[in-house]
Amino acid sequence: MWTFDEPLPNEAVSVKGLSDGLKDFMDELARNYLELQKVNRAMEEAWCVSLKTVDRP
Repeated sequence: MWTFDEPLPNEAVSVKGLSDGLKDFMDELARNYLELQKVNRAMEEAWCVSLKTVDRP
């Protein structure tokens, strides 16, 4: 069992793996955010068009 006074097993590899995993996660998060911005913009444009075409009393 590991204790705090011992080095972590394969510490450099573990940290590198965590770093790569975090970078991949952040890249995916950024891509998803940009995609959501595109969808939001399209929905706003569709909403504006629908407001212009609705017959008002």
